[in-house]
Amino acid sequence: IGEEEIAEVVDTLRSGWIGTGPKVAAFEEAFRNYVGAEHAIAVSSCTAALHLSVQIAGMGPGDEIITTPMTFCATANAIVHAGVTPIFADINRETMNLDPTAVEAAITPATKAIIPVHFAGRPCDMEAICAIAKRHNLLIIEDAAHAIESRTATAKIGAIGDLTCFSFYVTKNVVTAEGGMITTDRSDWVDRLKSCALHGMNRDAWKRYSDAGFKHYQVESPGFKYNMTDIQASLGIHQLRRVEDNLRRREEIWQRYDEAFADWPLQTPARLAQGQVHGRHLYTIMVDQAKVGLARDAFQLRLHELNIGTGIHYVAVHLQPYYARTWGFRRGDFPEAEYVSDRTLSLPLGVNMSDADVIDVIETVRGVLSESRPRVYASSVPAKGTAPVAPMEEGHTFITIVSGLPRSGTSMLMKMLDAGGLQPLTDGIREPDEDNPGGYYELEQVKQLATENHWIEGAQGRVVKVISQLLDTLPNDRRYKVVFALREMDEILASQRAMLKRRGQVPDVVSDTEIAAVFGRHLQEVREWLQVQSHIEVLFVDYGAMLRDPLTASNRIADFLALPLDFEKMAGVVDQGLYRQRK
Repeated sequence: IGEEEIAEVVDTLRSGWIGTGPKVAAFEEAFRNYVGAEHAIAVSSCTAALHLSVQIAGMGPGDEIITTPMTFCATANAIVHAGVTPIFADINRETMNLDPTAVEAAITPATKAIIPVHFAGRPCDMEAICAIAKRHNLLIIEDAAHAIESRTATAKIGAIGDLTCFSFYVTKNVVTAEGGMITTDRSDWVDRLKSCALHGMNRDAWKRYSDAGFKHYQVESPGFKYNMTDIQASLGIHQLRRVEDNLRRREEIWQRYDEAFADWPLQTPARLAQGQVHGRHLYTIMVDQAKVGLARDAFQLRLHELNIGTGIHYVAVHLQPYYARTWGFRRGDFPEAEYVSDRTLSLPLGVNMSDADVIDVIETVRGVLSESRPRVYASSVPAKGTAPVAPMEEGHTFITIVSGLPRSGTSMLMKMLDAGGLQPLTDGIREPDEDNPGGYYELEQVKQLATENHWIEGAQGRVVKVISQLLDTLPNDRRYKVVFALREMDEILASQRAMLKRRGQVPDVVSDTEIAAVFGRHLQEVREWLQVQSHIEVLFVDYGAMLRDPLTASNRIADFLALPLDFEKMAGVVDQGLYRQRK
């Protein structure tokens, strides 16, 4: 926020008019000229812009709109608020944008529109999407919350689709604190958009109260309170004037990051297609545990501990509880979006960052990589002031532990390792049954870990199951590699309910929401604790990823343990029916 914005806001406050008025009109005009659209309508947020766009386009119950699951929830929420059904199509893993082939495959007779999201500022393949829309007579409503500066090889974002929605939220490249904009070439929609944004009235406040005298208004539709104020527009007018200069600074930081991480085990943003302009809103790296040695969340936590703030954009929308519960979405439905969702991490990217700030980010990220898995980047130069951590000895000089939350499927991991050639340490393997379709690999003595742990003498070179609550009681004079099972919370709760029902037990009065909250807090505490234990290495195993590609998951486990396991046999025991809670 510069002095120009501050002075403009003060001028607005002193003008006697702080609602929707002349400065909103000036901002609309400037934005219209910037993107090259016929019309620009300022509103209170990008969410409001999306909602109005769906409403104005005449869609409602029984209609469907196709969009991406790799977006902020507002994209899908706006569809739902209009009474329309959101239909997700998978993404291209490299661009993180909608895959046009997946879009076309998702079209049904109820489909009325496509909402492409220009993720992180990278333009979608609009040529392909427009061709699909034309073939099927569909509208295009673009979510350009990240893409104010963006353009395809042939056109500026904002002047392509039927309607385009922008965001000026506090984190965006143009800021009005809260605010949004709709651009369109559809002149027949403009008056209705403006009316619906202000209660459905046929005259806005500036026209009702002016030097020309009071004008009566009529409510022509049940509209919304979605108008932008002159205070917000006062910020936007000057923010927009600097947008191209700011883009150049973001591009400088982007290039520094690209060069700094080129030889490190991180996936950096894909190169642009010829002629595209990227809005440079988010610099997203991909943290793959198999390459980095830490799961994304653990990597983020370590950066936080070292004073580097990051973001996660985003947890895929179809995995959010409301959407999973309402429409039955599950992990595995959109594997490319889930792959990105599990690994994406956004590094600091702001025009006020100094060169020293950029260096700080780079060195800290390299330092965490150095700590987590030194053998991955042996040819690279460690970050300043960091000492590589010696890898855990190879062979059977450690004890393999399988752990996880209750009902997370740890016995199935035990079964996989057993199949791969790592002998379990148990009281005797029990046959699978309805309560535990993976079989039982229990060792009763584990329950007395805090007081009795003589069994550990015979555990080296074998695998034992230790519940997450007891991990901190493992003697710290030994070294351990922990394979930790991660299963979706709704699967865990469903499995628990089914088990109690089969046993004829009445579930506790505590709600699923409360149980999930307790489990979630416990899991976070365990993850944080594991990351600071010098005698423990951990691999978090996501069951959704295992179901999609059991061979790769099994190979990762074998590589993590550095043991000659038969990962093909391990993959052979992976069975979706054993991991999913049966109806």
